Amino acid sequence: MTGPLRIRWRAVAVAFILLWGSAQPATAIEYQITDIEIRGNEKTRREILLRELGFSVGMTVSAAEIEKGRNSIMALGLFTTVETRLHPTKAGHLLRVHIREKYFFLPVPIVNVSGDGDWTYGVMSQTENLLGLNQQLKVMFRHKIYHDADIKREDRLQIRYQTPRIANSLFGLELGLYRERALLDEVRQKRAGSYERQLTSGGITVSRWLRTEGPSRGWRLSVGLQRQAYEHTLLSGDAGLLFNTGVFTVLTRLENKMITASADHRTGQHYGYELQNITPGVRRTISRHFGFYRSYQDFGFGKAAQLHTHLRAGVCSGSVFGNPCFSLGGDTTIRGVRRDTLEGDMFVLSNVQLLIPLAGTQYIRGVVFLDAGVAAKSTSSATPERSAVGVGVGLVWKLQ
Repeated sequence: MTGPLRIRWRAVAVAFILLWGSAQPATAIEYQITDIEIRGNEKTRREILLRELGFSVGMTVSAAEIEKGRNSIMALGLFTTVETRLHPTKAGHLLRVHIREKYFFLPVPIVNVSGDGDWTYGVMSQTENLLGLNQQLKVMFRHKIYHDADIKREDRLQIRYQTPRIANSLFGLELGLYRERALLDEVRQKRAGSYERQLTSGGITVSRWLRTEGPSRGWRLSVGLQRQAYEHTLLSGDAGLLFNTGVFTVLTRLENKMITASADHRTGQHYGYELQNITPGVRRTISRHFGFYRSYQDFGFGKAAQLHTHLRAGVCSGSVFGNPCFSLGGDTTIRGVRRDTLEGDMFVLSNVQLLIPLAGTQYIRGVVFLDAGVAAKSTSSATPERSAVGVGVGLVWKLQ
């Protein structure tokens, strides 16, 4: 073998070794956790944070698992920042978790003008981390004046308590109570009347995480019971359009929530299905089915812009007072389309929006949206009878 040929073969052999070595999967570095130190938790209990981490002292974890635990703590929505650092020890590594808790101001005034022209004002008192156990207590009173709607005005007092885990167990609990007084105009073909409605409602929902260990994310099954009492007073017009009644509702919900959120950014998915069995009277039952899907994705380079997708669908077998079950149009369903443009007992709704941060601002972002919906009057006629599309641009802002 000549000299130049021998050199060529050596070069090929070296190149083959380099390529083969680079094709082998890199072994992930793992760390033996000898202790976990938490700093900055002035209110939040230590056991709440340790559960969200997903691992404990004595376990061997990778950097990816530590980052996953950090994201799970951040997903609680109680902190502005969550940082993790590893420090070598003689037997392994000490993990330090430093958090910065949010501060919630009580009470908070409510002043809002919706895209439909509705005015809402009132006051809200909210505690997001009651007793440091990730429990939420919310009390709200609001007065709402509707613009160009069947409801003229509405007063509502609402109290809600929620905990994702009872005593750090697999079970969660939600309690709700609200009282509402509204003035509304009811129109049915050639009959019309003005009524005052007083509604008192209370409910309890018990949920269970399907995963026995790990953070408060993933699949969850919920069962709830609600009681509503309607009282109507005829002010003018035709009687009998609305009546007094008591309504019991049993609901079952299955959902999967995998959302990671920060002060101005969120990613992940949340989807599920809900069944409601409504009993407004003796020998009468109404069924309602809901499905939803939400997605929050980074869009473009730098993770600055975000694409939000929200899909909803529903079908029902009737309503308490004989109205269509669902109505689409307006600021909360199809933006840019008049309120209640679509009505029926079946609907499909899609909301897609692109959020783009504006230079020099922290909480204000530009938005480009596309909303579309269809509705059918009854389950026997699945063919959509009407559809509507709304397209537009605007600004959104959120103050922390």
